[in-house]
Amino acid sequence: MVKKYSKIACIDIGTVTSRLALACFDSSRNTLQSIQKQSCICDLGEGLAESGILSDAAIDRVLAATSRFIDAAHAWGADSAVCTLTSAARDAANSTILLEGLRAQGL
Repeated sequence: MVKKYSKIACIDIGTVTSRLALACFDSSRNTLQSIQKQSCICDLGEGLAESGILSDAAIDRVLAATSRFIDAAHAWGADSAVCTLTSAARDAANSTILLEGLRAQGL
């Protein structure tokens, strides 16, 4: 059974900025209401163009930000959390390091 209201958290990991959006979905009206947004400059793409890999420092910054975002989502009572990633995270030769860290966080 679908709840009338669902609290949803979405994390967007961009090349420079990571963002958290918290929203409430009303299934009876099929509407989404934005509740809160947060952002953090993580600079995931730092040095990527030159090296073809994500730096350890950049990965650490992103994982620290997503950890804070997940904590905020849980404290707010989110029913679910999803994550999107920039092409920098998908194209880097060592992207599995970041992806494994995100999976370990439940994303």
